[in-house]
Amino acid sequence: MIPPYYQVDFSACRLPKTYIRAAEAVVRAPFAAAVRLDGYTHCAGVRPAEGDFAYDQAVSCLAGLASILRQAGTGPERVYALTAGVSERDLPALEKALAGWGGKEDMVREADFSARPCGPWLMELACSAAAPVPSERG
Repeated sequence: MIPPYYQVDFSACRLPKTYIRAAEAVVRAPFAAAVRLDGYTHCAGVRPAEGDFAYDQAVSCLAGLASILRQAGTGPERVYALTAGVSERDLPALEKALAGWGGKEDMVREADFSARPCGPWLMELACSAAAPVPSERG
């Protein structure tokens, strides 16, 4: 199976694209942290910047995603899909962390248990978010 974060390919899209660089998040190289186009933002696979336990790593990943989303002009409240590379054992910790991320504990649309990252990371998260409608912009 192809990991879900490889399935979004914007190279053939002719719409204007903005690539967002991560200032505070750990992103799988060599990808941009996010791609924004036509009212849509996709955040690449974000790994935890800190934490030894699943819950701490989930909180770290979500903080990285929130930072990237803010840089892209949207936020966690606009996320409509979340893809997680996580083990079944660590999924409850992610769901608990999501409850503190705007009550999105049921947000994991696709958990790919085969895509758990290697190394010290227990999970990797990617998400898709809508851009705010013009009336919501400041």
